[in-house]
Amino acid sequence: MFFTAVNAQVPLLEAKPQGEYAAIDVKKSHAARQVFAGKNAADKVVTANQMESNLGDYNPEALVDLGIYYLSQKDFRKAVIYTRLGLLRANIDVKASQDLSLADVIPKLKSGIENAVAKLTPEEKALYNNALKDFAKDVILLDTKIPRHYDIHWASLHSMGAFANEPLNYVNTHQYNELVDNEQRRFKQENNLQ
Repeated sequence: MFFTAVNAQVPLLEAKPQGEYAAIDVKKSHAARQVFAGKNAADKVVTANQMESNLGDYNPEALVDLGIYYLSQKDFRKAVIYTRLGLLRANIDVKASQDLSLADVIPKLKSGIENAVAKLTPEEKALYNNALKDFAKDVILLDTKIPRHYDIHWASLHSMGAFANEPLNYVNTHQYNELVDNEQRRFKQENNLQ
């Protein structure tokens, strides 16, 4: 499955990937994202609970959608933790891809969050903004604790290279781990956690 949309509020468009891109596994994350894009409230609760039991199985897009779901439920702690965890991991994975055509992935994810925040009342926005400060440390704890069982190549399905079937050019495992350390350090600095 190939996705051209990155936001739960936008219908997902699909095309069949070729070559290395066909091996990128996003089935579990895609299924969760479809539930969150739907209208069935009971299915959303079940999916949210399933995801929270196995967060490492879901790619950053699905984590952001989980956070947006909790934002709609006014659970600002979970909204902050999952949207920020998703953005942190997305930053790492996009940088690991070494693919400049993925520059719009993070802004699209942020746009989905901003659209959900825009629907809050002024009082709810204040609570959300407080949660941004209060729970930043939990994001780093989760990112450190939760393994990445999802396919870190997920973002490449949004790549121009996917259309041209260009070879993937991801960093090696050592470089990926350095990226994780660097992005966690950057996140801590940005959130005054040091």
